[in-house]
Amino acid sequence: MTNLAEHWDGGYLKPGWHDVTIKGCETFTNPNNGNPGVKFACVDAESKSVRASFWLTQASLVFLADFARDCGMTRDQCRSYNPDNPNSHRVLIGKRVRLKLVPNEKDDKYCDVDQWEPISKDAPALPPPANETTTQGAQPLPGFTPDPMLTEPPPMAEPPAAGANIPF
Repeated sequence: MTNLAEHWDGGYLKPGWHDVTIKGCETFTNPNNGNPGVKFACVDAESKSVRASFWLTQASLVFLADFARDCGMTRDQCRSYNPDNPNSHRVLIGKRVRLKLVPNEKDDKYCDVDQWEPISKDAPALPPPANETTTQGAQPLPGFTPDPMLTEPPPMAEPPAAGANIPF
């Protein structure tokens, strides 16, 4: 469960350098020219996010290879990274990298990744993002009664009688 305070600053990273963890990825196709691409969802320790996007064309793969290297992948590990296979990009999930963000030219509410570099070996480990805290042992808020539809399992229906007419 979230609250509005967690969304106060919009949830997006601001311009500057940020240590992030890659939390997900998705492939896409440019509707204008048909070029394939991949977007990596990156979050910082406060769960603020940005997407790092790369074109998957032969001329652009050098940028993805540089990004993978700065995320800590070795050349040997990259030998099994096939950019044509959408599942191959998942190898970067959980990796950490330092990103430099600049305002988006069309909408300065968002940022674009301008540069990246490895996170220094002596950098402290990032704490888990704020929205990934455990709820085990959590106490309900005073005066708050949870909706039973959300907390109780659904009632079990009686199994159909043998020979019942089931419409599927």
